[in-house]
Amino acid sequence: QTKQLYPQKRVLYISAHLFQVQFVNAVLKNATNDFIKFYQTIDMLIVDDVQTWASADKTQETFFHIFNHLFRNGKRIILASDRPPVDLKGMNDRLLTRFSCGLIAELEKPNVQLCIDILHNKIKRDGLCIPEDVVRFISETANGSVRDLQGVINSLLAYSVVYNSNIDMRLA
Repeated sequence: QTKQLYPQKRVLYISAHLFQVQFVNAVLKNATNDFIKFYQTIDMLIVDDVQTWASADKTQETFFHIFNHLFRNGKRIILASDRPPVDLKGMNDRLLTRFSCGLIAELEKPNVQLCIDILHNKIKRDGLCIPEDVVRFISETANGSVRDLQGVINSLLAYSVVYNSNIDMRLA
């Protein structure tokens, strides 16, 4: 939504793992400065699964400098993790203090209605045809995470192809 409201802004979503892979590649190519300069031009940086950096000292050190630059320049930084900063073992203390300086929000699993809405959005976006009773069944029986909901839909699509069958309650 930020890109829609502010199309001139540079917004980047990246997994922590991919960030680390890019960093290692930059080190191997002796292009660390270019790597850092690129990330310092971002207006909104979103990094998912930062807990994967535990014990990755060089990655943490580099991200620390990128974080400080972005923060000092009023840029937005969104970090996602499967646990709060206080429980991120193996992370540099000064990085943890940066992680804790902003808003920390715990996201709970979506309820059934939100699962239905998420599935409807995916179905519409992907141009799928899935009956409403199947959508409700998935929403009520899946564990509720968005990734699991997407995984169930992907599995149903695969089974429908393998068995040459429409997606219905029997298949679900």
